[in-house]
Amino acid sequence: MEDNKNQQNKSGIRADYQCEFMQNYVAESTIDSGKGIESIKMGDDGAVIFFIGKNGVLTALIAANGSDSGWDAVTLSTEGFTATAFDIYHDEKTSKFILCFAETKDGQTTLRVSDEISLGEDQLKKFKGSLNYRSKKLASPERTINHITIHSKGVLFSTVLKSTDALYYHFEYKDEPQAYTLPENTKTIRQLTIGSLYGGAGVFLLYDMPDNNRTMLFQGFPEAEGEEAFEHRFETDKGKTINCFDLVADEQGNSVLYTAGDGIYRFKDTREGKEKIADVNINYTRLDVSKNNGEITVWAIGKGTGEACLYYLTNNYYQIDRSGNQQLTESNWTKPLPMYQNITEFSAIRGKDYVNQLFLFSDSVNNGAPSLVHFWQDAVSKNWQEMAVGVANLDNSVELNTYTTEVNFSKEVPSAQANGKISISSKENTILYINNKKHFLTIGKHIELDYINRINIICPVDSLAAPAITISAPFLDAPLHIEPAKGIAEKLTEKIKSGADLRSAKKQNGELLLKGSFDPKKLDSVASAINNIAGTAITLSGQGKENPPNAITQVTFGGTIPADAIFLTDIGNTIGDIFYSIKKGFMEITRFFIEKVAQGVQFIIEVGGKVIRWIANAAKDAIIFLEKVWEKVKVFFKDLVEFLAFLFDWNDIKETKEALKMAITKGLKSISPGLKELEAMALDKIRGFKKNLEQVLGFDDPSLNKNFSEMANSPAPYEGKRLDSRMNWMDSKKDVVFGNTGVQSDGVDVNKLSNVKDTSHDPDLKTVLDLIIDLFKGKLLLGEFIKKMAKVIINLTFKAIEAIVKELFKLIIDSVDFIVNALEAEINVPLLSDIYKKISGSSLSIVDFISLIIAIPMTIGYKLANNSAPFKDITAEQFSNNIVASLA
Repeated sequence: MEDNKNQQNKSGIRADYQCEFMQNYVAESTIDSGKGIESIKMGDDGAVIFFIGKNGVLTALIAANGSDSGWDAVTLSTEGFTATAFDIYHDEKTSKFILCFAETKDGQTTLRVSDEISLGEDQLKKFKGSLNYRSKKLASPERTINHITIHSKGVLFSTVLKSTDALYYHFEYKDEPQAYTLPENTKTIRQLTIGSLYGGAGVFLLYDMPDNNRTMLFQGFPEAEGEEAFEHRFETDKGKTINCFDLVADEQGNSVLYTAGDGIYRFKDTREGKEKIADVNINYTRLDVSKNNGEITVWAIGKGTGEACLYYLTNNYYQIDRSGNQQLTESNWTKPLPMYQNITEFSAIRGKDYVNQLFLFSDSVNNGAPSLVHFWQDAVSKNWQEMAVGVANLDNSVELNTYTTEVNFSKEVPSAQANGKISISSKENTILYINNKKHFLTIGKHIELDYINRINIICPVDSLAAPAITISAPFLDAPLHIEPAKGIAEKLTEKIKSGADLRSAKKQNGELLLKGSFDPKKLDSVASAINNIAGTAITLSGQGKENPPNAITQVTFGGTIPADAIFLTDIGNTIGDIFYSIKKGFMEITRFFIEKVAQGVQFIIEVGGKVIRWIANAAKDAIIFLEKVWEKVKVFFKDLVEFLAFLFDWNDIKETKEALKMAITKGLKSISPGLKELEAMALDKIRGFKKNLEQVLGFDDPSLNKNFSEMANSPAPYEGKRLDSRMNWMDSKKDVVFGNTGVQSDGVDVNKLSNVKDTSHDPDLKTVLDLIIDLFKGKLLLGEFIKKMAKVIINLTFKAIEAIVKELFKLIIDSVDFIVNALEAEINVPLLSDIYKKISGSSLSIVDFISLIIAIPMTIGYKLANNSAPFKDITAEQFSNNIVASLA
């Protein structure tokens, strides 16, 4: 479903764009589940994530705005060792950073502590090289270190060994570890962290008692040898258990203790006692508290009456005024809101624009596979989004649901000049891939590009909604304002007008969209709501008519809201929080009423017996609510993707590829007997053949005279071609597929090619063979090979020298079998090899690759034009036989 526009400018440069809701791919690897995840904030919203992977390797992921994947991975632990625990110290104000980790090998434990560094942008670029470690001597290296916590002056850690009491150790960085015992004997220290109480440093400890009780204790470090340590015990309500805790520093540097178990409590000042911030009807097992200025976020994994999930609390408390607008009120705690399920580990930070960020291990994003997920809230819209964290990997592919936008600038006037930078911005904070580079876009910070005639923008989404994107440049009379979801809204107003339309709607695989039976009146009501809300989204986008026929006046679902209904004003959470909890299935909208008002659209919903009213004035808000309407008939985002998005039907593409491959191999084998006759015809027809070849394959493109890096800036290939994100997918990936690596193959004997080259006396033939040899030796990038080979072939053909043609034909006659075998050699092409392996179960060969890059746009274009795949009426065998027959 697409949105497109063209704009002519006084500068003489024409601007066109086309946006498509579609499946897309990036060359990345996701991160498998791990343990011990921690994160630190860099600048306003940047992050560094630390975790121990399943393989026992301690890894850091560094946010790298504008890189291939947006993240750089750095291995920190020693090769051959297994990391068991780690901690980091980072002071945001001074940038002071220290890392400490434990690793084992052959049953012996080593503790490594880094020297202090100032962690700024320069250090991040060479992070691993900036860290120097010192190993600490352990009295009992056979004991396993299971917890580490560090602070500005030293390190605290605990050790375990079967059938012995647990111990904890502390040392300042210049000293060696010193053992400490607990007031009671215990074999299990559940958690320990260094902190400060009344200005004195010490350790906060949570440990099991012999009588099945549990103790939360602060134990100060003695200032002098033999001095008795200061102790303070923390207790919640009688009979209630503490399972975990976290510390946050106050303005004086003292630690504010948060505990979680049967309820969540805060101990802001031990003299004032405890403050209950979450009730005891949920049992919490994991806690993370983050703070940015006075704003505090609490995340906790807990289990109530149902499955365990991640709960969200904050002291940012919202109310809705009489006009339906959200307003932040005085500091007060919201109630625990369920937001996520199936989580094993997580870490949270608060930022400026990405106001809440979580990094968690879950199986909810990456097609059910456990992976590291980035889960964040936009400070502007208050909406939440999630995306698997990936690192650049040209040998792998990750599938995304996206809005993909193609922008093209072409010169209507030959003398037109494109001056100045191209700027890309949004009114929300979001993540975009721009020309295959990942950017964390924030309010007020534009992404600037040097002039380029084609821009590819991928916006990954986990819902139908997406933020508007603005593109501006000095050569544009007015900025391009792109509403990605506008095309979807328009298509829905066309496709869904009645309950009958809903009942008959089908996914692209032919399955009915609705599963099960529904009351006809309910379907009519849902269809009316979908049509009207979609129409209003078009109006709010500012790109439709002021009051189109399908714009909302009033829509009701589930019965009318009573006129005397009392609207909930103290909602606590934002509408974005509530909608995300609804999206995850923790709450349900039972009734809603929508009407057009002067300020935008007024939504009134009933959730859990409470009625909430608010005003929305952006197209994205209407699209978000539209998705909730679909859920009333059990149609969720995954279903909508299969109904509305453009999907690569790889089975059809594979059929086309197989037909082309068969034609190539059969054609090569069939021409050998008739080559002598063909040779005589070649010189007469070679110029006509050259002209046709150039037109069909585009080898007359002037950009072939340029370096490959310059080809992207050449407007010539796009003149007269339709702007389409689907048809141009292969072109949008050319710098990934062709521009980063050479061909890797073990299936070609380059020595044989070298022998042929050495015995030849023709310099042009030597050039051809040199190119092939360099390709398979990895000296030549695939894109450069294709470009240079095309140029050489054109030049050779253009010369039309009989001797060269005869020698080439002799080489072909003698080497047809070798050429066929060489074409079957396995190669590794970035992105495409992994996609091909997933769809076919086999490796990519040279002839597969050649056939595939032709088959992708050929199949897509044929299906768009004919609503069917190319080889539904003819088999690959028949197609290849026809091609061979035409060569006879």
